[in-house]
Amino acid sequence: MSKNTLRLLGVLSVGAAALALRNSKGSGVPNCPDIKIGEDQQLAGVRFQEVMKGGASPGDAVPIVFAFHSRGNSPSQYSKSGSMSAIGPARMIIPYGIYSSQDLNGGSADSYHFFPSGIKNIINNNSESEVLEIFSTTSRWFEPFAKAIVRCRPSPPDRRPVFTGSSMGAQMAYLMNSTMPGFAGLTVAVNGYLPRPFWNSNISPQAALHGRSDTTVPYNWDKEYNETIISQGAPATFVPYDAGHGLTKTMSSDWQSFIRNYISGA
Repeated sequence: MSKNTLRLLGVLSVGAAALALRNSKGSGVPNCPDIKIGEDQQLAGVRFQEVMKGGASPGDAVPIVFAFHSRGNSPSQYSKSGSMSAIGPARMIIPYGIYSSQDLNGGSADSYHFFPSGIKNIINNNSESEVLEIFSTTSRWFEPFAKAIVRCRPSPPDRRPVFTGSSMGAQMAYLMNSTMPGFAGLTVAVNGYLPRPFWNSNISPQAALHGRSDTTVPYNWDKEYNETIISQGAPATFVPYDAGHGLTKTMSSDWQSFIRNYISGA
């Protein structure tokens, strides 16, 4: 791993004790849903699924991982038994995107999006103020849910949640880390990008993994974003790979390692 990667891991290790989060199950949240592993649930206007990883049981106080699916996908991307199997004991919360393909373009069922179109289309065909509103709409929709889940589910007091995802899911992870500073303990974004209006260094520790040959979510866009906030003092790292928009085995392994190291306090 690069020096920036090692620096981020140091930040995570040293700062873990300071990342305290109050967890009083159900406190202040009416109608906390019962835990129903692998089934659709609803809370604060967001439909989601819940999956336990690393041998954890539903009632265990384990770290919460908000896993955002890619464009046109669904929670099934992460709810499969072998998906993200190496992150260690965790409670994975997997929301459905705010938009369905059927509503957007008459597409297939069980296909969802966090934003109304792909990132290049949004950036290239909208003004900065329009981009700001598109992404802010999704952020405002998700933030109450994230806070409610943390109050409704047991988790360790020294491990804030994780935001993670790839492609459109990575954009979602970036967005929530930017708009909810201090909420997450770690964000891991794979082949993603965050629009310029949301760039800031006031974020929780963040790792970005990106394929150099990616043209779906342009590599250089993500590189510029991360290099800019790093130069401003953000606790972030950017790791390039010899890959396109798809995941290589190395990328997948590193992605899970970042999460596992944070969860375990390594």
